[in-house]
Amino acid sequence: MVVMMEKRRKNPNIQFDFRVTDLDDVLAYFPAILQSHSRRVGVCTSILAEERVDELMYMYDFPNPAELLAAAHLGGTCHDIGKLTIPPIGCDRETYMKHPAIGMDILEKHAASFFTTRSQMLLVYDMVRYHHEQADSGGFPYRLEMAALPLISGLCAVANTLDHMMFKKNDVQSAFTAAADYIRGNTGTIFCGSAAACFGHSQSFLLELYTNWNQHLYP
Repeated sequence: MVVMMEKRRKNPNIQFDFRVTDLDDVLAYFPAILQSHSRRVGVCTSILAEERVDELMYMYDFPNPAELLAAAHLGGTCHDIGKLTIPPIGCDRETYMKHPAIGMDILEKHAASFFTTRSQMLLVYDMVRYHHEQADSGGFPYRLEMAALPLISGLCAVANTLDHMMFKKNDVQSAFTAAADYIRGNTGTIFCGSAAACFGHSQSFLLELYTNWNQHLYP
């Protein structure tokens, strides 16, 4: 599969053609709704990451913005990979809360097939492992404090929440406003301030994106 992102970028000077083969084969086992959710979270996370691209490149030792954003897209796309082993219906809360850890087990077992660089691997690991952690340490499964949370996992958490709140909403503007209010109102408790700030700077672009997705069906 080839994911072409250049028409969805905030900065048209950053382009990438990112190929996912083995991982895309794995995601094919997801239910259709989870597949499309995962792909949207990948797109949105990469857009949020543009706001802090230099910092993230330094943190994970990426050589250029395109490779960093491609990795952020990959991490968002596979953030729920741990759900592959969890029944979609009848799953209890305790089991559900294990899916980030389960996802890490899957990625570590198949790292040689999924990743091309150490930088890519470490960034995706942080996204899968920590995307349900919260700024007030009330998340799961590790209940980490905000100081211990990587920025990229906070961006993925914002993108994940946004997409859940936008899914199949007919009134895109109202749904987006509600999602933005929720993210803003829970900054410092659920969401870290730096990730929420990236969302604030990207709001108009993300709203345009969801408006287009709503008109042409979700990817």
